[in-house]
Amino acid sequence: MNIKKNILIYFSIALVGSAIIISFLLKSDLKNNRNLIIVVPVSMNARYKSQAVDYTCAIQIADQPVIKVPSMPVKIYRQNVRRLLIGKYLPAIYSKKFNMVELLLLPEDFSKHGLPYPDSLRWIDSLNSRY
Repeated sequence: MNIKKNILIYFSIALVGSAIIISFLLKSDLKNNRNLIIVVPVSMNARYKSQAVDYTCAIQIADQPVIKVPSMPVKIYRQNVRRLLIGKYLPAIYSKKFNMVELLLLPEDFSKHGLPYPDSLRWIDSLNSRY
């Protein structure tokens, strides 16, 4: 019984460690990547009891056909704003390596990539305030 418990503990540690490494590599790729593109969120997946939302976004790169890719989780404090983003053209950074996008919606999203925050997105920031 004790051996099974130890194996389960080591397996759990290895699984969590792998998830952390993959997450770090994805964030590193998105941070170093400067493929700024325009995406259109077509659907969303809100997490239970969380402010995080995942979107499925339609993108078109160069002359390629439109593809749908998942987004990194986005913190959206107000639920009514979540649905407002579907169908809107939004800036994002695309990771070809992981086939994923990071939506750039709030001032802190732009600042961590060293990009200026556009006036055209101020409506999202004002609607998304915590208070």
